[in-house]
Amino acid sequence: MPDVKPVLIVAGEGGGIRMVQEEGGQRRFRVFMADQTPTFLDNSDGGGPALHKDSGWLPTWEAAIAYFSKWPWPMLVPRKVDPQFADRVLTALTQVAQEKNLTIRSHRMQDWREACSPNGSTP
Repeated sequence: MPDVKPVLIVAGEGGGIRMVQEEGGQRRFRVFMADQTPTFLDNSDGGGPALHKDSGWLPTWEAAIAYFSKWPWPMLVPRKVDPQFADRVLTALTQVAQEKNLTIRSHRMQDWREACSPNGSTP
């Protein structure tokens, strides 16, 4: 895999979603999802192996955020937002929340504002 930099990382109980961008070259994006939740459950409760998804290389930000939005990421905890993408992340956050009719609690929205601030602090 070419060198990549993290663009957007979110975490939830049992897993997370990560978007990276290729450095140099085509500047493509890739999204990875990992969910360990099934490993915490008994087989009778739907337990099983961890789930992993990989988008493969995506040519644009729009394609990457569309793939990322298969999951309710605005509701999750932001762990990393690349400052170069902060404005785009906040715009996408609002659009996805509206499209999916998600209610983002005030404390979570504050987490997103802080993660997208110039200092990039995260909860």
